[in-house]
Amino acid sequence: MNRQIAAFLFSILLVVPLARAGEVARWNRVMTTAAAAEQTDPLTESRVFSIVHAAIHDALNAIERRNEPYREGLSAASGALPEAAVAAAAHAALVQLLPVRKADFEVELAEALEQMKDKRAAADGMRVGKQAAARMIALRRDDGANRPIAQAAGTKPGAYRPTPPDFTPAWFAHWGKVKPFVLTSSAQFRPVQPLAPASARARADIEEVRAIGGKASALRTAEQGEISRFWYDG
Repeated sequence: MNRQIAAFLFSILLVVPLARAGEVARWNRVMTTAAAAEQTDPLTESRVFSIVHAAIHDALNAIERRNEPYREGLSAASGALPEAAVAAAAHAALVQLLPVRKADFEVELAEALEQMKDKRAAADGMRVGKQAAARMIALRRDDGANRPIAQAAGTKPGAYRPTPPDFTPAWFAHWGKVKPFVLTSSAQFRPVQPLAPASARARADIEEVRAIGGKASALRTAEQGEISRFWYDG
């Protein structure tokens, strides 16, 4: 879970009592289980989680305003049940974002609603939860996540080139152009430019990678080998 998702979840847990926080945590487990089952890639997963938690946040905040909403303009009926708002917001967003798991989400929603005794309050909570999810889905519909671009292999020093053994093309090359959730732009906090390929420091770094990362390296420690295999194989 990245920092942005954790921040959304943490803000929700600060807003709501334990019972409501339990419903948030429950749907977080539902979501992570579904994403894992579908082998959702980490970048898409981060977008899904952020949309769902932002919808939950706004639904709860509409019932009891304690924090700044992600998107203004949402209101709830007096007495709306927060647990129902959480369940409805998460369910409605997930059905749109991970539609192949819809049947699982329907079961989870039914089980959640079964525990809610005040049906009128639950209905009011569900209404605002669905609205929060619809607003978030609409807000992110054209954020650029579904507009992949092909990244041609570079020929100049420092340009990206596919690497062995399979020479896979650049993966998710468009993600830097996806609209951020909180930042004003994806370039707001960019690090400094990389070293010039011909610089002494860059050449030293390349030689270090070659010496330690080579297939028959005598310098690589067992720990370094284990770390490299972890990040390569996952």
